[in-house]
Amino acid sequence: MLWAIYLLGALSGLIGSRALTVMARGGVEQRNLVAIILAGFGMLSTFAILIAGFWVFSWYMPVATFILLSVITAFTVTQRSLAPLFVMKPVFDIIAIGCATAFIYLAILQG
Repeated sequence: MLWAIYLLGALSGLIGSRALTVMARGGVEQRNLVAIILAGFGMLSTFAILIAGFWVFSWYMPVATFILLSVITAFTVTQRSLAPLFVMKPVFDIIAIGCATAFIYLAILQG
């Protein structure tokens, strides 16, 4: 279960980050204060879940997962899918925040 939470949180965080980065390069920025705050917490949650993976799993699993998810993200966030993914960015942030919170909480419970 921890592995599934880790994958979902990392993937949603990376897809949201990639969509935001590509749109920002094109000059499109988020103007909604709630979306900006969610993006900040989503970024922190993505970092937290990726770093906590080193604490919970063997070192090579988070590294391999990050590489694999980066490749998946590169193929998922394309020119055709960019606009819908950018609109769904707050949803990806909420998923990343929830998964990071659940992952760290469950990891602490397992000791």
